[in-house]
Amino acid sequence: MGGNNLGGKIPTELGSLSNLSNLILAANHLTGAIPLSIGNLSKLRVLSLVFNNLEGSIPTQLGQLSKLEYLQLSRNNLSGMVPTSLYNISSIYFFSINANQLHGILPPDLGLTLPNLLGFYVDSNQFYGQIPSSMANATRLVQIDFGINFFTRFMPESLGTLDALEFLAASDSSLGTNQGSELMSFLTSLSNCSNLQILDLAKNHFEGLLPHSIANFSTKITWFALEDNYISGNIPLGIGNLTLHVGKALS
Repeated sequence: MGGNNLGGKIPTELGSLSNLSNLILAANHLTGAIPLSIGNLSKLRVLSLVFNNLEGSIPTQLGQLSKLEYLQLSRNNLSGMVPTSLYNISSIYFFSINANQLHGILPPDLGLTLPNLLGFYVDSNQFYGQIPSSMANATRLVQIDFGINFFTRFMPESLGTLDALEFLAASDSSLGTNQGSELMSFLTSLSNCSNLQILDLAKNHFEGLLPHSIANFSTKITWFALEDNYISGNIPLGIGNLTLHVGKALS
């Protein structure tokens, strides 16, 4: 279990515990790099190192953890690019690397290589490029957070096919261009997400009108944030049980 006030570096000897299935060192004061030897733990299903002071890059050797289901490296000082091998562990259903200093692009085939995802969190890093449309192939996704990065252009309309999706955030991620139709098309596609509860697209560069189709959003939606964009026109009537946050961006 985590939260034991541990300090110092993670010992490399942990890599010799060949039958270990859960390694949980969360919420401590651990420093230094993630040992390469953790990649030897072939039976590992849970790796949780969240809320520490770990630094350096994510070892490529973690991609050898073929049975890993739960990966949590969030809220450290990790830097560099995420090893491609980590995106290829098809058994992962919870992928959390947010609040570090990681950079690079997300692989175009991400939703194909991680088909069992339930939660995917890469927010508060320095990722760039496009958000992969293949995320729609991870049909079990419930929560996604892309926020506070440097993604470009648009949100894939294919995300509108994720029936299980409840939480979608991409605030402050440099999304949107001068084509005002992008936001309207994307929001229209999301009207098919019958379980969506929270949608946060604040602090981007979206332009244009809000589509009347948002009146068809699930009544389960309780939070819809669009402040600090370039939205114009009126708020469509009949948008249900929404807590709508458009701030100064709406004119």
